Amino acid sequence: MELTKEVRSKAQELNSRIIANAQIAAESIVRVGQDLKLMRDEKLYSALGYGDFEAYCKLGVKIGQRQAYNFIRCFETYGEQLTGLQHLGITKLTAMLALDSEDRDALIESGDAEQLSVRELEQRVKELQQKNEQLTLDLGEKSKEESKLEKMRNDMEKLQAELAAQKDIQTKKDERIKELEAKPVEVAVEKPSKAEIAEIEKKAAEKAKKAVKKQHDKELAELREKSESERRAAVEAEQKKYLAEIERLRKRNTDLQSSAKKAPPTSEKERIKICLEEVQRNFNTALETIGKLPEEEREKFKGVLKAVVEKMGGLLV
Repeated sequence: MELTKEVRSKAQELNSRIIANAQIAAESIVRVGQDLKLMRDEKLYSALGYGDFEAYCKLGVKIGQRQAYNFIRCFETYGEQLTGLQHLGITKLTAMLALDSEDRDALIESGDAEQLSVRELEQRVKELQQKNEQLTLDLGEKSKEESKLEKMRNDMEKLQAELAAQKDIQTKKDERIKELEAKPVEVAVEKPSKAEIAEIEKKAAEKAKKAVKKQHDKELAELREKSESERRAAVEAEQKKYLAEIERLRKRNTDLQSSAKKAPPTSEKERIKICLEEVQRNFNTALETIGKLPEEEREKFKGVLKAVVEKMGGLLV
């Protein structure tokens, strides 16, 4: 083709028109979403003779109500950011609404949102959702374990306070006994009367009773001290166990976060392998957690887990 002045002029004019129309098409996402939101929120469709927003969408603008809400949700979610993202198209923008702002921004900043096809982007969104759900589950389990540990610490502090109070009471009793034993015994210069003898015998009986009580209290204190020592050892053992479990959960959380940053598998076989490994890992975690429950709850949750496994097996028939 000969590059005449007329040909160059026609090419430049056509290029300018294409660029202008592309800009108008991109900007329409913002304008359509904003106008549809205003039409819905203020119920202005009634002024045009439509009974509800659905009828307006279907008959007035010839789009489905779901598509209309996609425009509105994109406008509400992306806000001012939508102006610079319109080139991605309404389908991709809608797909990313399922993610939180952090994952959504990461997809946009990395360029993946633009480079991936719609189908590939929807698959990436699904994978990120699954990873976030697993992380949420792991953090929930970690929080439960930390709550249990905190309860054990509180129980131990209460027991220590009770033992301290008992020790204080016993100390006061011992001091009173020593005070009474230190009093001098009056020497009789005359033959005691029957009443005096009875009083002496009564005091001797009381003294013997106090001595027996003192010995009993001493043995009781020793038993309590031994019991407290054994309980403290058991509490420390449980603390070590729960701290180890918390550390395991932290490591697993780190591993999950690390795997979340890696590139997704490229083949269906790799995806299936990852899914099966995740199912096995979740099953093992559920079984291990059930083993820690009280006996009366353990069988109940074993039945639930068994029913889930049988239901999953039925899907393969």
